[in-house]
Amino acid sequence: MSRILVVGSAPYWAVAGGVKATAKNQRVWQLIQPLLADGHEIDLCAEAPDGIRGVRLPDGLRIHTFDIRRLGWRNEVQRLCQRAKPAVIVATMWRGAVLSLCLPKAIPLWADIYGYSAAEVQLMLNRNRSDRGLLATMALSRRVLRRVDAISACSHRHADALVGELGMVGRLNRHTVGYQFVHSIAPSVAAPPPLDPEAGSSSRGDGGSRSANSEVRLLFYGGYNAWTDTSTLLKGVSIAMERCPNLVFVSVGGGVDGVDTASYTGLLERIASSPFRDRFRMLGWLSSQQARDVLVSADIGISVDSWHYETLFGTRTRLVDMMANGVPVITTLGCELSETIRDRMAGLVCPIGDAGALADTVTRLYHDVGLRRQLLSNASELLRGELSPAATTVALRQWVKSPALAPDRMPGAWPTLFKRLDLAARAQARLMVWDTLGRLASS
Repeated sequence: MSRILVVGSAPYWAVAGGVKATAKNQRVWQLIQPLLADGHEIDLCAEAPDGIRGVRLPDGLRIHTFDIRRLGWRNEVQRLCQRAKPAVIVATMWRGAVLSLCLPKAIPLWADIYGYSAAEVQLMLNRNRSDRGLLATMALSRRVLRRVDAISACSHRHADALVGELGMVGRLNRHTVGYQFVHSIAPSVAAPPPLDPEAGSSSRGDGGSRSANSEVRLLFYGGYNAWTDTSTLLKGVSIAMERCPNLVFVSVGGGVDGVDTASYTGLLERIASSPFRDRFRMLGWLSSQQARDVLVSADIGISVDSWHYETLFGTRTRLVDMMANGVPVITTLGCELSETIRDRMAGLVCPIGDAGALADTVTRLYHDVGLRRQLLSNASELLRGELSPAATTVALRQWVKSPALAPDRMPGAWPTLFKRLDLAARAQARLMVWDTLGRLASS
């Protein structure tokens, strides 16, 4: 078995201080839990400014925290790597991959890029009405792509996009013909360790009336990011409220600091002037335990996206979160996960931007308790099968058994400095000839 250094965030069950846990905290545990089950020893270097909760960790796992805002964090991470002597490094999320750039290049690196960062940055820049940060983000992305030995994506479409990005930085070269750089790891929910005092069943498995009274609780769970279609969400839910007198909307989550807070604040302003404002319960960000208490009491879950490349290539952790906790889901049809949910009848889908269809779908589940139960039964089968932590991480689990540098990062793969300068000069000469011929042809 291998000694693995994981660079990322604290698992959701270990987040300290009662603060919110997000997709990054869930994703790291999705990857670690199957590796621990395979018998690997794992040192998790977690960016956790508040430390971790005082829980007994599973056998084989050690968590070391650092704060990137503190000078010397690089030295901390590098010293940990020296002590751990890992056979492989696994970086979680784009941020973890960037942080891993300070570690020895001789150690094979798997980077789990959970989300299409190029499209996420595009939306952030549009929201901020500025291109500030674009060039720096592109430069860091190139560094990551030149360093990695294997990559995992959140969907097959995202994996294809990463192949294109690898080609643009020269990784699709003569050495890597036939080498599989990129793998797809769909989102999944790994149950917390049994010694965690907050641990419980990962699924309620009851699609009937779970509310304490006659209310039917429609839940939005997570951040309101730039890709959330708040206009369609509010309009569709409002139409459904006209038809369904006991329907209430419960929201756990809010704006995403440093990325997008305007979507949530704008939604709050519109709700304040809605005739149904008393049926909107906007709870904001809650601690992990508080959020889960609300989650398991919901009757229906909802996820509403707008159309852009982040929706097309990305995924939605909130959907598997809700299904795993016994909440039947409604989602707009856009990301690959939504198509899987549709194909397995694990939830209901509706078109992006269609408030009427969204209202019809909510109304249907509001009235049909039997359908809720059937959707949850199908969702439970999906989560135990192809979307289980063990099944989604097969490629990673196989790779860490015998990790190796990518073929083009092997010693001797690249020519001498003189030869590289010669190739660069030849490339520049060809471009100059091409430009000259182009000008002559247009004159």
